[in-house]
Amino acid sequence: MWKFNTVSALGNYIKDRVYNDPTLSSVEVTGELSKIIVYTSGHAYFVLKDEDAVINSVMFRGNYMNLDFIPEDGQMVTVRGRIDYYAANGKLQLICNSMSLAGTGNLFEQYKKLYSKLEKEGLFLQSAKKSLPILPQKIGVITSPQGAVIHDIVNTLRRRNPHFNLILYPSAVSGPACPADVISGIRYFSEKDPVDVIIIARGGGSYEDLYGFNDEAMARAVYDCKIPVVSGIGHDNDYTILDYVADIRAHTPTAAAEIVMPRIEDLENDINNSRMAMDIAINNAIESRRKELDMLKNHKALYSPVAYVENQTTLLNDLINQLNSSMRLNVKNCRGDYNSICSSLIALGPQNVLKRGYSIVTYDHKAVDSVEKISLGDDITIMMSDGSVESTVRSVNKN
Repeated sequence: MWKFNTVSALGNYIKDRVYNDPTLSSVEVTGELSKIIVYTSGHAYFVLKDEDAVINSVMFRGNYMNLDFIPEDGQMVTVRGRIDYYAANGKLQLICNSMSLAGTGNLFEQYKKLYSKLEKEGLFLQSAKKSLPILPQKIGVITSPQGAVIHDIVNTLRRRNPHFNLILYPSAVSGPACPADVISGIRYFSEKDPVDVIIIARGGGSYEDLYGFNDEAMARAVYDCKIPVVSGIGHDNDYTILDYVADIRAHTPTAAAEIVMPRIEDLENDINNSRMAMDIAINNAIESRRKELDMLKNHKALYSPVAYVENQTTLLNDLINQLNSSMRLNVKNCRGDYNSICSSLIALGPQNVLKRGYSIVTYDHKAVDSVEKISLGDDITIMMSDGSVESTVRSVNKN
């Protein structure tokens, strides 16, 4: 029998044995997530369980922040890490270094690749979405004929507005047959039995159960469909490729029915509000026209047309006189400016300049403005106001 003097000594012994056990230092285990809590520190604490056992687990912030999905209660995950014994509270715990959705690692990679491909092609653009009809008369539903989904949809539609026709296209909503059945349903409603809107729905389930709605051919069929498509797959946190390509994504099948069918009470209120707005608009238009008629009825032209014409004629003559006066004044000012400019031009003319005692020297019929342009012996002409003089250059003096 081993004797330990203190509880701490026993705890440390267990911790050492666990820590040094090569099997427990590197483990991989699959189980269901439960009681997951992420503290402000960024560390995540949770329980990993199956039908017969549980183990407390922790994933520290550095590893948790690198996950490519958000862990949630109920998910089946595969974790890797090591077993540790925390002596302070006497608990064994699994310290996780990595985590992936159980059995969906490859599926998740396929999902991301398909999402990226379709997003680049523009299948998720809001501009490509079709608007829902205001009041659909004929609704097509693609889902399983068994289960609560179709009953929830029908009950919701009836509660909101009983005036509709519903056509169910039976389809597998999980497994390999799911994509082909949904595509067949879309084609049926598009080609054989047209409807106003299509609902594609199923209840919640595991990642694998919903994976049938991550199908490329289904996504393209929804995108090409001329009829508005509403997706109602799983629960609020369940997202599939169908949700992104559909014209509207509902959180649940019930929410899909609520989106498609307005409440009859709301429609009646809208009609009453529109009727009231029309009455107000018509009354305002009538009152506006009545005021215009009153103004025309009281106009002077209707009381005494001759006096009105004479008054307008007087006003017109006044305007004509003002215009003539302005034109005469403008012509007078322009004539004064013209005479002033002419006087300036005459004063600056060459003949008047010569009369003031100046002369013009030319050589070879060109005006000489510099001594550089003539030489000794050149014959030059000197023009004055009353004639000209022919001369020969005898000397050239530069300033």
